[in-house]
Amino acid sequence: MRRVLALSVSSLFIFMLACKQDPKPITEGHDQVITELPDGRNCEKILEIILYVNTSEITQTTTDEHANFGQGDTILNKDYTTKVSKGDIIIWRGVSTTDSLLDDVNIKLIRHEQGKRLLGRNALQGNNGDPGMVVGMIGKDISEVISDIKYEKYSLHFTVYNDGIRRNGVFTIDPKLLPDY
Repeated sequence: MRRVLALSVSSLFIFMLACKQDPKPITEGHDQVITELPDGRNCEKILEIILYVNTSEITQTTTDEHANFGQGDTILNKDYTTKVSKGDIIIWRGVSTTDSLLDDVNIKLIRHEQGKRLLGRNALQGNNGDPGMVVGMIGKDISEVISDIKYEKYSLHFTVYNDGIRRNGVFTIDPKLLPDY
C-alpha cells in the first residue's frame, strides 16, 4: 500500500514540475487536475496510463497475454486508445499484478511509431527511477491534426523484475493516442 501512495505523490510532484507551479484543483480525482502555466497555457488534465503486468509469467513471446492496460479481453493492446487534448500531461507507469514486493515494472521509453506526433518528439525517456515511469505533454494543437492518420501510434518499452531478478530483455506494447476533438 505504501508503494501505491508513493507513486501517486511522485506523479503529482512530476506534474507540478512540468507545470512549474502548484496545481489548482478544479475537479476531484488525480486525473482531472486543471492548471494554468505561468505563460498562460493550460495543463488540461493528468492522464495516468497504467500498464498491468503479471511479472511472474511474462516472457518475450507472451507479452500481450501477461500485460495490458486493464481494458479487458475484447480490446487488444495494439488497439488500446487514450483520448487526449492539447496541454494534457500523460504519466505512463507500470504495476505488477503479483503479490511480491520485489516485483517491479519499469517504463523505460515511449517511442513514436506512426501518425501525428502529438507528444512533439520521436521519443520520451523514462525517469530511470524505481519504479520507472515516463511523463509527456500533448503539445500539438489538436486542430492541426488533420490527415489520413488522425492518431499517434507509439510503442511503450518496459523492463520487468520478478522476485528482485530482472527478466530477460525489454518488453514492448504498442497502443495509440487519439485527439479528443
